[in-house]
Amino acid sequence: MSIEKILVDNYTFSLTKDGWLISLEMGDDNVKDAFLSYDGRNCAILTVNNEKAYLLTNISLNIRDELNKMDKVIIIHLDNGEIANGYEVDIKHVEEVPYPDTFVDDMLTVLDEIKNEVSIEKFEEIIDNLVAYNEKMQKDLYALKA
Repeated sequence: MSIEKILVDNYTFSLTKDGWLISLEMGDDNVKDAFLSYDGRNCAILTVNNEKAYLLTNISLNIRDELNKMDKVIIIHLDNGEIANGYEVDIKHVEEVPYPDTFVDDMLTVLDEIKNEVSIEKFEEIIDNLVAYNEKMQKDLYALKA
């Protein structure tokens, strides 16, 4: 039996007082068994019921550090944007997730596309806003941990 592989571009990592959550669309799957495989790089794989493998790509650098430290994470299973289920899964820290680490290249591509669509002043404003947002997120992250 082959495992169905599903590339997930739209998912969210959130830090709550109860720990880290990963929210993603999974349809109406009935989850009996799941775990997350992670190697510290660009991607993680959520394996569900040994039937489906959800590939979470482009994990941001600050989230990578957090995932490397964790043994468990809470999955928020969405069905058409509504919470269908929530469950805790073990993180299996593996040698290598078989997917290339393309985060930097993907980010540079997106930035080039934005730069080609807006004026240089608007582009610099966008970059300044992204830097400020990242700094705020880092402060909020450390405040939640305290």
